[in-house]
Amino acid sequence: MRPPIVLDEHGDISLFPSVDAAARYLEPIDVRNGEYIAYDSAGFLLKLVPTEPVVSISGYLSDQPHQDQLEQVLSSFVERASGSPIPAEVTSLEGLLALCVRQFGYAE
Repeated sequence: MRPPIVLDEHGDISLFPSVDAAARYLEPIDVRNGEYIAYDSAGFLLKLVPTEPVVSISGYLSDQPHQDQLEQVLSSFVERASGSPIPAEVTSLEGLLALCVRQFGYAE
């Protein structure tokens, strides 16, 4: 699982520098209720397990990356949060992730 780790909570995005940091952020009850979709930087969906007291991220939910889905989620978030379109020079998922980290930083 390659960082940054992206948590999508109904369109609100949080970025984490590691799987452990993302797992510590999550609440087991929220995972049980399906509040989050998690991705790694390649677009793979991550398996969230509502273990106690800390959520586990135990691997991949998919064997194929969902890069288009992740790009759409990130683009929508950036445009809503910044009030402006994605810059024309951002043409890849890697570029979009770098833009998000630069503009919004990592969640704590």
